[in-house]
Amino acid sequence: MKEEDLIFAPIKSKLNKNRTGNIFGNNCEILGYAGNKMWYFKCGCGNISRAIGNHIDKGKNGCDSCGKIWKYNKSLNKMIGKTYNYLSVIDTYQKNTNLKNTRMFCHCLLCGNFCTIRADDILSDNTTSCGCLSHREKGIYDTVENKKFGRLSPIYHFSKNKSTWWSCKCDCGVIKDIPSYSLLVGHTKSCGCLRRDLLTGENNKWWNPDLTDEDREERKYNWLQSKLAYVTYRRDKNVCQKCRKLCEKNDREAHHCNSWANREYRYNLDLLCCKCHDIFHGIMIKRGPATTMEQTIEWLGRLPDHLVGRPLVAEQLKQIHYFDPISLGM
Repeated sequence: MKEEDLIFAPIKSKLNKNRTGNIFGNNCEILGYAGNKMWYFKCGCGNISRAIGNHIDKGKNGCDSCGKIWKYNKSLNKMIGKTYNYLSVIDTYQKNTNLKNTRMFCHCLLCGNFCTIRADDILSDNTTSCGCLSHREKGIYDTVENKKFGRLSPIYHFSKNKSTWWSCKCDCGVIKDIPSYSLLVGHTKSCGCLRRDLLTGENNKWWNPDLTDEDREERKYNWLQSKLAYVTYRRDKNVCQKCRKLCEKNDREAHHCNSWANREYRYNLDLLCCKCHDIFHGIMIKRGPATTMEQTIEWLGRLPDHLVGRPLVAEQLKQIHYFDPISLGM
């Protein structure tokens, strides 16, 4: 319906007052009389509709498409700033087309937590708090407060994911958030330090008292070397950097590009098959006891694949001194 297509009727009855030009509801302007006690009006949303004059006088909000929404928003605005039981409504958190699916951002006056509650639950008194009231009635707070669970001492509680959590201080000084259920059942007894203490040192069931400190350091070094070798194999996709063949599990070596550089640095390693690795060291052993980055590049005829696009790392590895990756910010 367009405004230029409207046909207005004359006002014949003296009891039917002239409402043309009046404003009502959602910025709705009455355009003229349509006949049979109906009036044309232009809604604030831009639609043109018609309504009975008595309905307009009694508080009609707007056209059928926006009248319900305007009335719904008006009811939400009335809730903001008011207190319902233990909930103080601060603002609208999530709007929808009806009160059932709309959530309000509230402040619980009982425990001080902030939460989101459905608008219809607030108005119907189905929800009176953030959930702390039911916990108080069940005595859950009394069973946790001022008690100790393993190494954890509860400080204060708060609401998270529709459940009660406690901020606890561990004996080691770390503060961690724990669900109340985990504390009561005994699933959580520390911030994680208890597990570390049980798995390290003499508390570990696999502890070998016959080993010396030197043996343990050597085992740590061997473990690190095997881990670096595995990372190198995955990075180079098990392809030899010299002959480009796909290497089997027992036919590959993690080669140090610069023997003088940090041997635990991942960019100082590339993958060679056992044959190419033996050939390289058989040739280079005549030049000295250790190999350099220049010799590796000369023998390969190019930069290793993992150094392409990393000129700063390549230049540092060419220097014959101890390589410090921290100086590169890596």
